[in-house]
Amino acid sequence: MKYAIRVEERLAKTFIIDDNRIDNVNDAIQIITDAINKGDIILTADDFDEREVSPADWTHSDGVVPVAMNVDFYEKFDTSKVYIPEQPKDQFPKRISYEEAKPRFRKCCICGDICDFTKDKISRMSVPKDIYQYDVVRDEDGTEYIQREIGGAWTVGMIFSKTPLEFHHIHPTNPSRRIMIISTTNFVWLDNAKQAVEFEDEEENK
Repeated sequence: MKYAIRVEERLAKTFIIDDNRIDNVNDAIQIITDAINKGDIILTADDFDEREVSPADWTHSDGVVPVAMNVDFYEKFDTSKVYIPEQPKDQFPKRISYEEAKPRFRKCCICGDICDFTKDKISRMSVPKDIYQYDVVRDEDGTEYIQREIGGAWTVGMIFSKTPLEFHHIHPTNPSRRIMIISTTNFVWLDNAKQAVEFEDEEENK
């Protein structure tokens, strides 16, 4: 099967303009815009803010390249050195829609924001546009943290919020990324008034 996967990376940097001659935000924006046009401001990889990996917009949301479409002008990713385990397709975790998983969500409070947690594998394309989605990751050393949706082998769940979460911790292996390390000070389960940070199996929750 042939897939088209789009990678978007966002650079961001905030500048402070402190000048008594400027008394409105539009003039401040114009000054920064002029500096960008002159080449005085150029963002670099050090200003990396976030990354999104998703099916290309021109596919049917599933990433599959239409048979008749010419994709020769796109860069082909070499998968010859990528290990892909041989196993029956029915052993791959089935992704379900956001609405299908909703009845099984667990309520939690993260830094004062009410959120939903699930261990289900949810199709990201099915999540409503006004809902923020994040991955819950468990590192090799057992550290659990929340990050903007990227996916990967260490993902143990997903968090959904109606407001954006703030990330103040630095990723252990990628200093340009920000994460939120889960602790008893910023994460509380709301069901049954249980305060915990471990993501137990559903049998243990009954």
